[in-house]
Amino acid sequence: MSEVWSGFLVGLLSSFHCVGMCGPIALALPSGNTALKIYSNAFLYNVGRIITYSFLGVLVGWFGRLFFYSGISQIVSIGIGIAIIIGFILPQKYFIVFTNQLGIQRFTNFLRTIFSTLFKSSHPLNLLFIGVVNGFLPCGFVYLAAGNALVLTGGVGNSILYMLFFGLGTFPLMFMLVAFKSFISLKVRGIITKLIPYIAILMGILLILRGLELDIPYLSPFINFSNSGTTEVECH
Repeated sequence: MSEVWSGFLVGLLSSFHCVGMCGPIALALPSGNTALKIYSNAFLYNVGRIITYSFLGVLVGWFGRLFFYSGISQIVSIGIGIAIIIGFILPQKYFIVFTNQLGIQRFTNFLRTIFSTLFKSSHPLNLLFIGVVNGFLPCGFVYLAAGNALVLTGGVGNSILYMLFFGLGTFPLMFMLVAFKSFISLKVRGIITKLIPYIAILMGILLILRGLELDIPYLSPFINFSNSGTTEVECH
């Protein structure tokens, strides 16, 4: 269960990235003319994001079972860690070429058309739907959380909980961004953005250490795989 709670910590750290990357969307949301409307809009938008993250937990949990049953979660953890580090140290021009090859830009453009429609709608739950779509936007930290859920939890239920707690970790800062956006300066967002690569690289290193199973308590514990597919983490 401690692995699931670590999702909340990842979410807290990731929320700084959310301010930098999803800030334009959050700042464009209608504020409302009363305090209740402002807070309900901020709440609905963030609940929408958390719903999407939990859904992603279902997907990665299902794949995660396959990795645990086959006993290759070490390789997956190391691979994801290396990919995260490369993704943040690779020059931007090469990164753009790589993501275009994967079709990420086309997917992002598709989501933008949905955003355009939703922002024009006056549906009462419009902010919830915007949050749901926002959760699908390509994001390195969401992929990081999904990767953690994939290699650390080993089951659909725990994977859903991990991504749920990840979403809850992003909630406080993103809620404040929407509810109190007039008080958050561009300078603060700039400082947060500069910290993002260092946080991501640190998490990538932790995933690599996790996969190496160096028998270091909590940091890189040894994991036993039983024949039934369940795991036992040894923290001496």
